Amino acid sequence: MAVQKSKVSRARRGARRAHNALKKEALSLDPVTGEKHLRHHMTKDGFFKGRKILDIKTKDDSTEDSPSYLVSKKTVLITGASRGIGKAILESLNNEYFIVGTGTSESSVQSILENINSMNIDGNAFKLDLGDRDSIKDLTSLLDSKEIYPDILINNAGITRDNIMLRMKDDEWDNVIDVHLNGQYLLIKSFIKKMVKNRWGRIINISSTSAVLGNKGQANYAAAKAGIEAMSRSLARELGSRNINVNCVAPGFIETDMTKEISDGNEDFLASQIPLGRLGKPNEIAEVVNFLASDQANYITGQTIHVNGGLYM
Repeated sequence: MAVQKSKVSRARRGARRAHNALKKEALSLDPVTGEKHLRHHMTKDGFFKGRKILDIKTKDDSTEDSPSYLVSKKTVLITGASRGIGKAILESLNNEYFIVGTGTSESSVQSILENINSMNIDGNAFKLDLGDRDSIKDLTSLLDSKEIYPDILINNAGITRDNIMLRMKDDEWDNVIDVHLNGQYLLIKSFIKKMVKNRWGRIINISSTSAVLGNKGQANYAAAKAGIEAMSRSLARELGSRNINVNCVAPGFIETDMTKEISDGNEDFLASQIPLGRLGKPNEIAEVVNFLASDQANYITGQTIHVNGGLYM
């Protein structure tokens, strides 16, 4: 009986050593698909959960026999990527990402594609109207059919429908709330399931100083942006345990088509309200977004980063 117990103990120790050896491996083959994955952790069944990786050779690899480096290429989705801040964000990213940009029209989608091609980076572009729930469903279904799942979601697209409250029409209020708040809610809800499964993700929402300062004629816009910031803080608490960071970037007055509508003929006055004495540039917002998407921002979540030249302190 003692001999039998000794054999069982040795077998168990052997199985434990084999299990620990597997856990130390950097890579594992998916038991179903055979695809290589980066090891995040092993389940009780001995199956690895991780990210699919790509075999990519560096530029120095001159022959087929030269070693390749296994690189995990994250997918970034940027809404409103055809112009202004969205375009600057796209251009600030490099080829370590697969970039997906969206625009509200066929011409804007074509513009994004041309930009991606000119930069010689991997990516694609699709049409999306955040004020149209069917458009959001169509995009998420299309991406799912192509097995494109954003690891980093950058909610940048936005509109203004300025008017003082006494004259504001219901559709002016509804349109701004739908695009900025309801649209982002639906988009985030669609994509966080995969982030939770992968136990990694970044959600970066573009807000505005209007959320904290207010602005005459922009009650709808300020309410939407304040809602985005509050939603982001709540999501940061919900998703932090799954290694998903949620942050906002709040620009002040930036030189874009949208602010030109507001500041037409008032540039000098606006600049005089800013301690740094000028409007910001889209690339100055893009660099902050790029940082929040990087591993250098791993310990930052639930924050609103203000980039406004001192307009709000």
